[in-house]
Amino acid sequence: MPFQIVNTAFLNAAKAAGKTKLIIDVQANGGGTILQGYDLFKQLFPQVDPYGATRFRAHEALDLIGEEVSWYSGQFPRSLDLNASVLNYLSTAYNYRTDIDVNGENFHSWLGKYGPQTFGPGPDNFTNIIRWNLSDVLTPLNSGGIIVSGYQNRSNITTQPFAAEDIIVVTDGYCARSVLDTAIFQCEFIADS
Repeated sequence: MPFQIVNTAFLNAAKAAGKTKLIIDVQANGGGTILQGYDLFKQLFPQVDPYGATRFRAHEALDLIGEEVSWYSGQFPRSLDLNASVLNYLSTAYNYRTDIDVNGENFHSWLGKYGPQTFGPGPDNFTNIIRWNLSDVLTPLNSGGIIVSGYQNRSNITTQPFAAEDIIVVTDGYCARSVLDTAIFQCEFIADS
């Protein structure tokens, strides 16, 4: 991914030049591929597990589709060596094996992922908390093709390039995705004082 390559080259060049401070400007960021933000976060903080979570509204149709897709997907290994049609089933959010739970553990069944849990002002039904499984070989299929730094073939990203107190994020509150994710990413290094 070009975004990832540019970030890696940029951070390496900055460190080689002896820079120690970083400003990240995400003003007027309209949105895009969320795992680009995860990747930049992991390049800046390789020892920290990024936390992002979601829930789906739980209803009968989701439950039926999830049960069937999960059952069908269970017949195949989680491998890229399958035809595109099978990979579409294996990598979809309707397959409980695609995501991890709130604690970073694999779901053991569709029911474990689906729940449902009832809450809210309505109240309404929602699935259990769902998180990206960044270690899963199939994640790039439904995430814009990104293998996040720190995982799989990018597990060699282990050194934090800047101290956390030397990174500033500038935002106008408009950012429609992760604070570190932007297609119009702008970085500026501050000279050491």
